[in-house]
Amino acid sequence: MSLNLKPVEYLVMLKEEYAEFRRDPAFVRKAIICCALSNALPEIIFAEYGSTEPHRVHNVTSHCKYRDYLRGECEAHHTVRDICDFSKHGPKLHRPSVSVTDTKLIRRVESFVFGLLKLAMNREVERLMIEHKDGRTELMDDVLQQVIASWDAIFARDEL
Repeated sequence: MSLNLKPVEYLVMLKEEYAEFRRDPAFVRKAIICCALSNALPEIIFAEYGSTEPHRVHNVTSHCKYRDYLRGECEAHHTVRDICDFSKHGPKLHRPSVSVTDTKLIRRVESFVFGLLKLAMNREVERLMIEHKDGRTELMDDVLQQVIASWDAIFARDEL
């Protein structure tokens, strides 16, 4: 069965979800939806172009190899994959390439500017923090920003 959507239509959905997440980053559900859409794109793109226009997927022979290619383009693709795999198969993954070791919600006070008068206001927000095997930590917000910028560049460059 097919939903009869082109890869670019999935990218549009991802960017719309991300825009909503950016308006209210405490809404973790939106971040998870963004991850799911981004994580689905390699298989969607490979299914669309892998056998008919392999140059668009850099002549790789499977969606797994396309994922490997994407990881070389931007590590955020792999982080998103880990997050999605943990949500489906966690709490432990057996894939040797897993980078994410943990996630946690952190609370912090952030300043926001709003209104015509540009009034500043502080409020406590929750952010999803991602921890990697190598000791790095990243905010989910930053990972999503990186992966969407990468997808934008890939779609434009590879004419997807």
